Formats: sequence, structure tokens, C-alpha cells
Amino acid sequence: MQKVGENMNLFLSAKEEAKLKMLKELIFNDKIVLASALKENLEISERTIERYIAEINEDIAAHLENDDIYIEKTSGRVIFHLPKSSSPQYVIDYLKMIYMENSLEYNILECLFKEKYASVSVLAEKLYITPSSLYKKIYQIEETFNSFGLKFIWGENVRSNLAIQEKKLRYLYYYLYWNIFKGFRKFPGIPTKEIMTIQQAVALNPVKLKQLEYILYIIKQRLVSGHRVELPNEIKEVIRIFSQKKDLSVHFISVFNNYPEQSDERLYFNHFARIVISELDTESERIEIGKSLAACANRLTDTANKFLIELGERFNGEFLSDDYYEKLYYVTLFLVFDVSIDIEVPDDLVMKPDSSFFEKMSPENYKTLAKLKNFYLQFVSLENLPTKNIDVSMLIVSNLINSEHSRKPFLIYVEFTASITGGNMIKRKISHVFNEANVQFTNDIRRADLIISDTVVEHFVEKEYYYMDVLTDKNRWEKLFELIQNKLMSITFHL
Repeated sequence: MQKVGENMNLFLSAKEEAKLKMLKELIFNDKIVLASALKENLEISERTIERYIAEINEDIAAHLENDDIYIEKTSGRVIFHLPKSSSPQYVIDYLKMIYMENSLEYNILECLFKEKYASVSVLAEKLYITPSSLYKKIYQIEETFNSFGLKFIWGENVRSNLAIQEKKLRYLYYYLYWNIFKGFRKFPGIPTKEIMTIQQAVALNPVKLKQLEYILYIIKQRLVSGHRVELPNEIKEVIRIFSQKKDLSVHFISVFNNYPEQSDERLYFNHFARIVISELDTESERIEIGKSLAACANRLTDTANKFLIELGERFNGEFLSDDYYEKLYYVTLFLVFDVSIDIEVPDDLVMKPDSSFFEKMSPENYKTLAKLKNFYLQFVSLENLPTKNIDVSMLIVSNLINSEHSRKPFLIYVEFTASITGGNMIKRKISHVFNEANVQFTNDIRRADLIISDTVVEHFVEKEYYYMDVLTDKNRWEKLFELIQNKLMSITFHL
């Protein structure tokens, strides 16, 4: 079965993937690449490169309508011409959207989202393909989105051809729409006036507003089709704590008011928005919500509390009060997602932790990550919780522990004997480059994480030491900054 993170490849042909890869090769190499290097990196012939250049230029001309954006091959080099006012990532994302939107697979899912069909033959006729070809595509789609539990059913009396739980279906279509359109497409029927109202009330940036629009479009389409979300009481009780602090649905009354039993839908919207859009609540709001969650006698909040307490006892001692409540906010949010939707989160939506990254950075950290994973698996097993999102849950747990480690600043001791102003100059240069919350100076050499000096300190040879006897050597400064940066990286990702 295809991995969830590879889902979006379903909507791209092999040639389209190759063309996008060629564009990326050009962008990541300052827009100029030797044709021979492209042949080797992409494993294609020079003739194919020329054909791809012509096709990409046609695509750009047809969809971006900018004569200043084009690719040319000259003197053995391939050059991507792009005005300074244009973003290279915009070109890639827009062309990728066009390719995906025009794919047969996308059009199958879009047709079935909006309407229902009595048989495969009826849909095949609308899409101008044979029933046998459609059956093959349907099988591929079911295999690709198996983790969502997606199945297709047919018949005169079916309510929908999509046999999937309503909460999972809405999440699936948000996942599709956002990964394909990335905010480029504007869906019809979105209450523009209400979008502007929430922008003023919650101060959301344009990207978050687009994400909200996509969620609202999906919910509105499903409500119009007569499909409703029902939430168990224990989940409603938890989500209500979030919405009591900030009810996002209150800004979109027109979407919900025309339908009976809107309470579950509005609660669902509050959770759905928070699970896919970052930082809809401010830090102070997250802490306040966390305090309310801690005071709630509910199986899910009790489980989240228990998890954090045992995590703290096992790995990190006691959490500070405010930090604990913010952690409880996030753990509860994802716990509700795991319990209520119970699907594997696509890699595309969450940056999952890469164990090989931890292993390369520090073998000791990698061992800790393995212990952490064992702890989590034991906990969810004892609490009878879903384990499909073990990697995502591990990311959350890792972030919780990382935040504890990153709170401790990197301490530097500076000693420059050649000049009474030299030490102060070193400190000022470092302060100009690094945030004082992360890098601080100490006069106690025993507490220092790094010693910068023009004199060998014999009694502290076990400490990290950087020999700095010249203040006018650019190379010496660059190596010092690189050393500090690497140390900060280790602190940030230390488990």
C-alpha cells in the first residue's frame, strides 16, 4: 500500500513530476544549470530536456501569462528567466496545481464530492472515459487513501458514492484542496463579509484566512448535501472548553444557521480549524484554555493530564506552570483528533520527526528518542488509545521535551588578554548575530558551555574551547559563529 505521505503523487503523471523536478533543479542552482548536469540528475536525454523546456514554456504562457518567465537552452546551459518581482516557488506551486487539477484522479474525486452517480458507467460517460478505465482509477484512489477508510459504492438509492465517515471525508478533502491549490483557488459561496469580520476580530494573516475558507467551503457543501457530523458527549465537552474561550464559528453564523442541530457542527468547526491551522489561539489564550482543561473531569482531559505528568516524571522533572498548561492544550487537541477521527495524519500536513536526523546529530539523542517511543507506546496501550499517529504523537512529545531543553540558554565565557576591550568586542559581535534569549555570557567559567579565549585554560580542558587570538580575521569569526550555531542546533533538537 502506498504511504500516506505519497498521496499527492497520484495526481501527477511521471512526465509532470519530471518537469517539476527540472524546474526545481534550476531554482536550487541559481536558475542556470548545465544541460549535461540535468541529463545526469534527471536521467533523461537532451532531446527530452528540450521537449520539457518547450512544454513548460507553453504551460507558463497559458497559465501565468507573463512573457518574462521562460526557460531557454543556449550554449549547453539551461537558463530559467524569472523577474525579481516573481517568486520561483510561486511558479512551481502554480504549475503543480494546474497539473493536479487537470488530472483524471482529481476530477473523479471532485465529481463524487459534489454529486452522486447511480453507476460507474454514468460517471465514466461524464468524464469521457471507458468504465474499465474508470474502475482502474477508482481502485488506485481507494488504495492510495486506504488510511482514510475511503471506499466507493454505487446504486440508485445511495446518499453518496463516498463510503467514508463524515469527519474523515471532510478532513480528506481539506487535505486534497490545500495540497493541490495552496490558496490559489477561490471557492464559490464563501461569505466574504464574514471572512473580513474574523480577520478584524482575530487578526489572521492571509494564509490562515484562505485555510479557513477551504474548511468553510467543505462544511457548507456537506451541509447542503444533507450530511451532518455527530460528536460523542465526552468530545463535545472538551471542544466546548476551546470554543468558550474563542468561538471561531460565531463569525460564520450564515453557514450554520440554516441547519438543525448546528451545535455539533459548530463545535466540530472549532476543533477542525485548530487542528489544521496553527496558532489560532494566542499564547495567553492557549494557557487559559489549558487551565480550564486541567480543571475538567473528563476521560480525555484526565488522559492528557496523566500523560504529561508521567512524561515529566520519566524524562524531564516538573514542568513550569504556564508551560504545562500550554502543553496540555496541544496534547488534548491532538488526543481529540486521534479519538474522534482515528486516521493516520498525512506526512504532507505534519512535519514528522525523522529518526535518522536525530541519529546523525547525536547517537545519545537517538537512544533517548527510542526510549521516548517505547514510553509512548506503553502509555497508549494501557490507556487503550489509537496508535495510528505514533509518528505525529512522537513529534508532539519531542517538541514538548525540546521546549524544556531550549529554555536553558547557551552560556559563553570570554577571556581576551591581548586587549582590555577585546572581550567586550567579542561579546558585542556575538550579541549582534544571536538572540540573547538563546546565547548569554557568564563570568563563571565553571558554568560555561563554551570558552572563547586567547589563552589555554588548563584547568578546564574538558569544556568546549575556541581559541581566538585575532579579532580581525574574517575566517576565524565565521568559524566561531558556525560553532555557536551548531551548538544551538544541538540544544534545539536535543531530547
